[in-house]
Amino acid sequence: MQADLLEADTVIKGELSQSLLDAINFEAQDLREHEDILSICGVQFERSQIPDIPLERCAELKAENNKVTFEDGRYYKYHDRNGNTVVMACRKGDVAQPYSERTKGLWREDSYRISEFWDIMASNGTYIYLYYSREEVEEYLNSAGIMEGFYSISTSVHQQEYFYSEDIHIGHCVLKEMYDRHYFAMTQDGYQWMVKDYGAGAVFKVDGKEYVLKEDGTLDVPYGADIYVVEYPPRKQKNDTENIG
Repeated sequence: MQADLLEADTVIKGELSQSLLDAINFEAQDLREHEDILSICGVQFERSQIPDIPLERCAELKAENNKVTFEDGRYYKYHDRNGNTVVMACRKGDVAQPYSERTKGLWREDSYRISEFWDIMASNGTYIYLYYSREEVEEYLNSAGIMEGFYSISTSVHQQEYFYSEDIHIGHCVLKEMYDRHYFAMTQDGYQWMVKDYGAGAVFKVDGKEYVLKEDGTLDVPYGADIYVVEYPPRKQKNDTENIG
C-alpha cells in the first residue's frame, strides 16, 4: 500500500480506533476512498480494518415522556421481534445505517428500513403507510415505548408531533395539526350534519366514553382523547317533509 496514495500523513495497520470509526460515521464528508483504500483525519487504512460498532456504545432507542430524540454523533440500537439487533447512526439530523457498515459492504435491508422509518417520522410521516405496513409501524413505535396519545420524533434538523390513534383506518401517525383541526371541528366549530342525521341529544361514544350531541353539533370531548375511535348512535327517522325535500 502506498503511503501517499490518498495524501495521508499516516498509514496504520490493524483495527481502527473508535475515534476514527466515529470520524467515518459522523464526518463522512472528509472521507476519501480509492478502491479498498480510504483516508480520513490524515490517516490511511484499508476497508477491512474498519471495526464493527460495539453495542455497548449504542444508546437504546427509547422514548422519554413519549418523545424520541436522535442526537448528532450518537449510535442507537434496535432489537427486532426476532432478536436481531440493528445499529443506527445520527449525523447532521439524518438517521441511517452507519456508513462504516455500508462502506464495508454490510448492507442490511432491515437496518435501512428501520433507520429510514425514524428519519421519515422526524420529518413528516403523513404517507408512512405507503412504505411500511401497520404491523411494522406498530412494532417500531411500541418497541420505543410509544403506545398512545401524543408523541414526537426529533433530530437536530427536524421535529414532528403525532397522535397515536387506535383506529385501523387512521393509524398511529396522525400529524398533531390534523388532530387539532379535527378536534376543533368536533368540539367548537360543530358538525351540522350530525344534528341533521342524529339529532341533538344523541349519544356518541368517543374513545370508549359517552358524549351527548349538543344543538350546535358539538361534543364535549376532552383534548387528547382518541377522536377517531367513534361509535355512532342510530340515525334519526326522517319525517315526510324531509323525505319530499
